[in-house]
Amino acid sequence: MRVLHVIDSGGMYGAETMLLGLASEQRALGVEPVIGSIGRNGQPEKPIESEARARGIPVVRFTAFNGPDIRAAAAIIGYAKRRSIDLIHTHGYKGNILLGFIPRRMRTVPMLRTLHGWTNTRCFSKGRIYQILDVLSLRFTESVVAVSRGMLERKPLKGASHLAVIVIENGIAPPARKECAQDASDDIAAFRRSGSFIMGSIGRLSREKGYRHLLSALELLVAGGADAKLVVIGDGPERREIERAAGKLGLRERILLPGYKADAKRYIRHFDVYVLSSLTEGLPIAILEAMHAGTPVVATAVGGVPDLLLNGEAGLLVPPADPRALADAVKKLMQDRGLAGELSRRAQEVVRSKYSLEAMARSYLEAYRDVIARNSR
Repeated sequence: MRVLHVIDSGGMYGAETMLLGLASEQRALGVEPVIGSIGRNGQPEKPIESEARARGIPVVRFTAFNGPDIRAAAAIIGYAKRRSIDLIHTHGYKGNILLGFIPRRMRTVPMLRTLHGWTNTRCFSKGRIYQILDVLSLRFTESVVAVSRGMLERKPLKGASHLAVIVIENGIAPPARKECAQDASDDIAAFRRSGSFIMGSIGRLSREKGYRHLLSALELLVAGGADAKLVVIGDGPERREIERAAGKLGLRERILLPGYKADAKRYIRHFDVYVLSSLTEGLPIAILEAMHAGTPVVATAVGGVPDLLLNGEAGLLVPPADPRALADAVKKLMQDRGLAGELSRRAQEVVRSKYSLEAMARSYLEAYRDVIARNSR
């Protein structure tokens, strides 16, 4: 079976990590994956492209303009037909929109999309327009995969009986030894050597990640006498706003924004606690990586996070957009290292037993076969 994975990647974040892990595991199951990377003219090689090639996964670049681009859609479909692709698997707005509105009789190649999570975007923003188009294109897709049961309660999916929606939870591989290594010369390691309690997070610096609430939680901790600092690995449109807010709160010396880091998960062991402050999520890969690393987790109860953390038995859960609750949960782990250790051990057991790459890849293979069979009928 030949599968074309289509993605417009903005960095190595959750969806990219999941996709590369899935494609790597699929080869062991007899699937021939190809990464179809959407980019712009003159754009340098993307991290997902270089990482895929390093893993021996074929990559093809499709050039597209911003917004709907019929020529790009035609190029993707033409490639799929010429290379006898059995199924197109899209990841994210761009691929969904480019291909989702193409009538099946014209596309002919079966299509499945994975919903990694919808973001809460401002009205009249470009992201909001993309989200509306993404939702509208759902009706033309043969099959939809949600990465958590919690996503089924989101408005576009709730009660959508015309959609074939299945849940396949994300999976990851255990960390290799080299991923656990710490670089003593790195800025994050230097921050760690300060002796402060380090709160850490990995993600795109965007509004839906709730980092402003995390900053407010840090302010509350420091005001209460805690020697705490915050590291957020990633880049994005909210960077300047986060820096500005940190300055206003007097936290400039207590926050580190090192930007995008290749293989960011290897830094998780520098954190005393991993904090997810998101306002919306699917099933975050970064939390799975923190659980594997044995770093205790504090997270907002959004998307698939409550199920992942066993409703608080494998990590502390707090309401979204509640800095006081975030601060109290972090303080609890600061003061009770026994609890932190117990949560970490339980989290490691959960992620190793339930969220493997093999289980995810086998579930997708079953979904592929079902879509192809229904399409042939």
